[in-house]
Amino acid sequence: DIELPAPQRKLLEALAPLGKPTVFVHVSGSCMNLTQADAQCNAVLQCFYPGAQGGQALADILFGDVSPSGRLPVTFYRSDKDLPPFEDYSMDNQTYRFFKGDPLYRFGHGLTYGQVAENWLDDHTVELKNQGGMDTQYTVLHFENQSPRNLIGFRKVWLPVGEIILVHF
Repeated sequence: DIELPAPQRKLLEALAPLGKPTVFVHVSGSCMNLTQADAQCNAVLQCFYPGAQGGQALADILFGDVSPSGRLPVTFYRSDKDLPPFEDYSMDNQTYRFFKGDPLYRFGHGLTYGQVAENWLDDHTVELKNQGGMDTQYTVLHFENQSPRNLIGFRKVWLPVGEIILVHF
């Protein structure tokens, strides 16, 4: 299944009554059911397997020295009930392109400490404005306007506070 191990779920339950600001840092190789963490914590940070400099990168994000700028490369489902049987190799109701349900976090989900507004001017041009209080890297995802959803491009840009930039695909 995609549930967190029982000791981790119990720890989350024990932390909730304390009323302290909590960041749930999740290290895994793929999606897990993070609905409990999402509901009980102030923030959820997915690290996957960060490598040798992962601790420093995580500290830089948690202490506000760097704005997070990644996007999820997978969909985070609410439970394994959202998924077809493991033996089903069709793409029906699987991956970001074909999933028909309401995931916890969609493929491409990601937040920054900036407050970036996207304004698509046409099918190939987006205007970005950082309305927040921190400079940030920002990853723009370009999807085809059709069903199933289809990622056709992305750009990572530097976006200082108050700046407006155009990104062309």
